[in-house]
Parts: sequence; structure tokens; C-alpha cells
Amino acid sequence: MKPFDIDKALKGDLVVTRRGEEVQQFTWLDCKRKSIVGVIDDELFTWYEDGTFLENEDSIFDLFMGTVKHEGWINIYGVGESCSLMHETKEDALASKSDSCVATVKVEWEE
Repeated sequence: MKPFDIDKALKGDLVVTRRGEEVQQFTWLDCKRKSIVGVIDDELFTWYEDGTFLENEDSIFDLFMGTVKHEGWINIYGVGESCSLMHETKEDALASKSDSCVATVKVEWEE
């Protein structure tokens, strides 16, 4: 899991709890900016500014930055030939392949 980043959370990046629940509607709870508030399944929760739910103890409600899943398509060529660029769709990849393409494959990753 990626460490919690208050600046990214307040800008709208995906935030999840330790057990994977998505947290929404982040804002500062008070003007001293010592704690934050967010919503999980229509229920309001508060955290310390570092994303911890409880002081000095791990919790299932501790915050982490969520990962975003991506996918694309690439054409694979034989040894010594250049790789293809990433394509958004299989159709785009197939349309751009040359005769020496040995496979068109789906690639998935998280950031």
C-alpha cells in the first residue's frame, strides 16, 4: 500500500483504508489543520493529519493512497525487432501491427 499523502488526498486522489474501503469527501476538520474528515459508505470519520485513525496503534481505518489500475495493448515482435507502443485498445494495436508481429497482448499495471 502506498503511504497516505494529505496534499494528494485533498486534491481528490484515491484514498483507501487499510482494509481497502474507498474514502471520499476529504476536508480539514478544524482551522488548526490537525485532523481531517472523510466519508466511508455514508458514515463520517476523522483522522489525524498523517492518516492514522488511532494514536500509537494500527487500525483497519488507517489511510493509504489507492492505486489506479491501467491497461493497454502492445504488439510483440521477434528478437532484434523493435517493440510497439502502448495502445489504448486491442483494435488500435491490431491496426498498427506489421507482418512480423508475433502476438498482440493485453498489459495491466497499477500506479
